Amino acid sequence: GWCQMLMRDPIEATRLFTIGMERTGLSPHQRERNFECLALTELLAGDLSRAKALAAEHRVIPTFRSSIAFREGNWEAAIEMHLAVLAWARKTGHRWDEANTLSILFENVFVTGDLARATEILRQALHAYEPSDLLYEIRNRPEAALLAIAAGRTEEAIEHLEVCRAIIAQGEDWLGRAGLVARAEGVVAAAQRRDFETH
Repeated sequence: GWCQMLMRDPIEATRLFTIGMERTGLSPHQRERNFECLALTELLAGDLSRAKALAAEHRVIPTFRSSIAFREGNWEAAIEMHLAVLAWARKTGHRWDEANTLSILFENVFVTGDLARATEILRQALHAYEPSDLLYEIRNRPEAALLAIAAGRTEEAIEHLEVCRAIIAQGEDWLGRAGLVARAEGVVAAAQRRDFETH
């Protein structure tokens, strides 16, 4: 379920977490973890009210709570929560949490339209993991391409897409993440056509 969730396949992730909770002998801790992840998968599937209900009934980590706040339109509160998680991750040396938080923070700040701040956070995000970590590459590069287009840097956008293309060409099924790459491909193609027509 966790893997499907990270790969942006919330329907299958929800199914797996639900099956897990139906098994006998599940510890209270694991049951709470399943409910916690269900809150995020419901959010990813577009059911904000269900995600909020699960978050109200169960312990949900700040990263998931901030995602709910962001989806509600409380962007600044969500960003502040992510900044707090980032400070904690850096203080305690949790590299995965640092990379994860930077990726989400970049996406959130980009949506607010602050391109300069988003560019700086992206720079940090791309340095928070090894380039061999394909999950983070396929996670960050499509959004990085969109940021580059928004900032008028078409060539940079193409460079980000080349990384994605190389990963996709290896033949693995990236599920919902492949859709984000396809969206970035479309945006970059439209920008290239616009650039061509104006010259």
